[in-house]
Amino acid sequence: MIRKYVLNLLKIKLAICKLPPNSPIPDWVISKELFAIIRSPQELTLICDDHFVPAGITKESGWRAFYLDANLDFNLVGVSASIINQLAECGVSVFTLSTFSTDYILIRHEKLEKILFSLNDEVRLSKGIKVGFNFNGVRQNNPY
Repeated sequence: MIRKYVLNLLKIKLAICKLPPNSPIPDWVISKELFAIIRSPQELTLICDDHFVPAGITKESGWRAFYLDANLDFNLVGVSASIINQLAECGVSVFTLSTFSTDYILIRHEKLEKILFSLNDEVRLSKGIKVGFNFNGVRQNNPY
């Protein structure tokens, strides 16, 4: 049996921000499309819409996110790893996030064109796993 998944590209550009570990969570991090807040003893990491990050914040800008259009079972092995390996073969590094139901794969905006034209619309990643890509019209409307 072949399992099929679709990776969808979000339209927003994201920033990965770093604040001191005991910082309060700022209001500007919260957005409708995607945001994440991770507190550790070393730092407070925020992933949010790049447009709303104020000047002076330590950040890495220009990330785009793909998400798996599926509810991934916790026992499912290898789907995200297979996608990440395919991107690594294209020379693309990633930043990943997981929610209860699915995974997000963030890539640098400047690498987007490379993967748009390096990956096929559908890729067989490993035995029994096939992933299609929904680039939300970016191929047709090349924004570069």
